[in-house]
Amino acid sequence: MNKFLILCMVFMCSACTTQTIGIVQPQAAATPTKNTSPLDSKLSSTATIDNFTITNHLTPITLNVNVIILTNDQKKHSNFDWNNAEEKSLVQDYFEKINEVWSHFYQPDNLTGCYTGTDFYNDSKIRFKFNYITYEDATAWNYKNSGANIEKKNYSGISPYEGWYLKNLDQKFSNDPSIPKGILVYLTMDGENFDRFASNNAKGYNIAGVEASQFPTTTNLTRTSSIHIPNRYLKYLYHRYQLTTEYKTNWQETRKWHVNDAVGSAHEFGHTMGLEHSNQYHKANQCKYALMSQTGSDPRNYLQPTEILKAHKNLRESNLIQFVTENSFLGNTFLIPQHTTWTKTQRFYSNLKVADNVTLTIKEPIIMAPQAKITFGKNAKIIFEKNGKITYPNGKEFTGYVNKSTDTIIKN
Repeated sequence: MNKFLILCMVFMCSACTTQTIGIVQPQAAATPTKNTSPLDSKLSSTATIDNFTITNHLTPITLNVNVIILTNDQKKHSNFDWNNAEEKSLVQDYFEKINEVWSHFYQPDNLTGCYTGTDFYNDSKIRFKFNYITYEDATAWNYKNSGANIEKKNYSGISPYEGWYLKNLDQKFSNDPSIPKGILVYLTMDGENFDRFASNNAKGYNIAGVEASQFPTTTNLTRTSSIHIPNRYLKYLYHRYQLTTEYKTNWQETRKWHVNDAVGSAHEFGHTMGLEHSNQYHKANQCKYALMSQTGSDPRNYLQPTEILKAHKNLRESNLIQFVTENSFLGNTFLIPQHTTWTKTQRFYSNLKVADNVTLTIKEPIIMAPQAKITFGKNAKIIFEKNGKITYPNGKEFTGYVNKSTDTIIKN
């Protein structure tokens, strides 16, 4: 096993080569099939947490994402210029493409080797709210200060983990009260080759499109989560000036190719949600339709329902809970059908219903959406033990109980 694979196992990170150097043309338009699940038509659908399904009526959960555009103050131009309307709109369209990917999946005609179920979710019901920050730091701007060298396929330095070369920036942005707490996305450069490519509008550009991301954690709920996207500005110059000539077309067309590169970044967001290249249905890169394939020429416009539900589970149980917007609320109801004890912190974007004669014991803090209700069935109870409590995302005590009586909530 090589050094990089060991690094990914230890630090739960992932570096992926998911883009070609040249073009990634948009996929042909298709009409996505709607969700197919037995609960799809009823707003009042109630299911247990284990039997949760994605239905069309659900309102998406939204995560804050801070896109950090790193610059080098010793250079006139070193990354996307937020005062340049063309470059600003391109960056915004690139990242909004990620939302398009996660909200418009397509059902393949043949899922042999990909999935054995018959259900399908065209929309993950997960969205990303992007906040853009330009930040001067010449050392951080040059990812080669991490020891990584993409040309030599040395990717270990660019992969985010608690000890990587941007760890100080992780903490800086995470602890800044003026910045929404969110997933951190860093746009960096190959500082050794930047001047050579930037001076001639990326003529001869030959750096592979490698991005890296960090898996979520359920043991440290305050940990940061980062994604690393190197050389995106150089790739813009390549699409803007070189491919228009090479393919005898115009920037309006090659701009689409550039934006479509964001499918690779949507793949990295999948890792941030806890998804891997393989799952119980196929080995790594064996399902060409899956978003988590590393092959840039694959369709990559599909996710198995089990993978989407895995992402939602991580949104309830991992450090991702701190990045979700305060008002995110799916609108469904989770039934607690039998005596249950919760021993870890969770965040719910759903109503809860404690069934008749059922006791729910809570030993660690539970976070509920501001719109949520907790309904008690006949003789149902909630018992708080140890650190157990229920709050809103802002830390205030939860008050949205229905059918509450003097003996339905017990604090031990």
